[in-house]
Amino acid sequence: MKMKKWVLGALGLMCTGLFATAACAETLTVMIGSEDSGGVAVKAAMDKAAEIMGIDLEYSVFPTDQFLNVLNTKGATGNLDDVIFTSYSLSDLPYNEFAELSGDWQEKITDTTRQFTVNPETGETVFAPFGPESNFGLAYNKKVLENAGVTVPIVNYSDFLEACEKIKETGVTPLYVSAQENWTPQILLLTSFTTTLMKDDLVDQLTTNQVKPQDVEGIVKIWDNVCKLQDAGILNEDYRSATHDMGKKAVANGEAAFYCVTDGAYGEIMNEYPDLIDDVGLTICPMWDNEEDAFVMANRSCRCLAVAKNSKNLDLAKEFVNTCITEEVMTTYYELSPGAVPYRDLGFSLPMSSWNEEMTALSEKCRERDMLLYVDGARLGSALTSPENDLSIRELAALCDAFYIGGTKNGALFGEALVVMNPVIDDHFRYMIKRQGGMLAKGRLIGVQFEALLEGGEESVYYEIA
Repeated sequence: MKMKKWVLGALGLMCTGLFATAACAETLTVMIGSEDSGGVAVKAAMDKAAEIMGIDLEYSVFPTDQFLNVLNTKGATGNLDDVIFTSYSLSDLPYNEFAELSGDWQEKITDTTRQFTVNPETGETVFAPFGPESNFGLAYNKKVLENAGVTVPIVNYSDFLEACEKIKETGVTPLYVSAQENWTPQILLLTSFTTTLMKDDLVDQLTTNQVKPQDVEGIVKIWDNVCKLQDAGILNEDYRSATHDMGKKAVANGEAAFYCVTDGAYGEIMNEYPDLIDDVGLTICPMWDNEEDAFVMANRSCRCLAVAKNSKNLDLAKEFVNTCITEEVMTTYYELSPGAVPYRDLGFSLPMSSWNEEMTALSEKCRERDMLLYVDGARLGSALTSPENDLSIRELAALCDAFYIGGTKNGALFGEALVVMNPVIDDHFRYMIKRQGGMLAKGRLIGVQFEALLEGGEESVYYEIA
């Protein structure tokens, strides 16, 4: 008995005294897909968070094509890892098995990403955005285009085909497609359909089965344009078996002129081909016929952290997520994979890739071509009263076609005040609201709130509450 007590005492000394080792540190398990675990930035950042906390991480890595099925099975059986790092949308995941998250970062998530972080049944935040928000488009090799006498942006389909023919004459593959991972060729369609879908109330008609995609001329035309790329002889011959890694290599090395990606590929190319990254840019994907349909497609942050609500290390796992959304950890990630941060006013700046800057400039060009600018004003009060803001509400109004003054999140019982500055939109807008079922019979009662909130301008209750 004395020997047994001595052994236990010695073990305790090893874990708590001078001889403590890393083996005694607390450990969190992290579930991650092979595609994400292979990226330098993700693991470097999470390892940095673990180092700051003095804990160990044990990664459960699953093949990308099996990750979703395994995750849902583990969720159904209550066997999730402590932390989940995923690129999938909440709608694909067992979100009711995720714990509610909170931290200073929560209220700073951008409007683009926020709606994708919330449990749709409870309203709880269960996703912490980590990776950047993304733009979709065509990565292009600058030297290849210059050698072929091609400039970007290319604003319509016929000009794109003409450019591809010039590139083909130089002996370079004009457009690289990696169909083995079908999310990349899908970008050809995703970035081109949007303008068509935004016209009239087409989305509502499609979702309610009033019309079918094959009955919409604009959708059919873009589909045909994409299909004709193969017949035009401008694709790589092995496009059916080609992988994303092959596509990145081809556009970086100048073996191909264009390749469909999100701007998340910037960090990948930067790490895999650091000497070539400056030769690669990102531009729009013109599968439309008319220049007026030019569109820059942006997307939510697609890499997020979640915590299993049944985790035996629940508090530690939540602390880990909050540690990940700090300057030291996020700087580690964004220096390796720059992008558009899915937060506002974190109190520190992070690197943005040249691809993000290029697409932002293209977006401004779209506005120059009479595309409309609409400003989401859910937290307009907070923005206007921020010490870093130098824009008045009058100046904001002059810069956009329409914006709204958020009331629900700034003292009103409920409701938002839409301000339409562009007279072209304003024409019959009231009747459009009514046709879409958005006109309240007692809507004037909502207006009374804003009259009281905004009385006094910048000295009003609205600004005081913000």
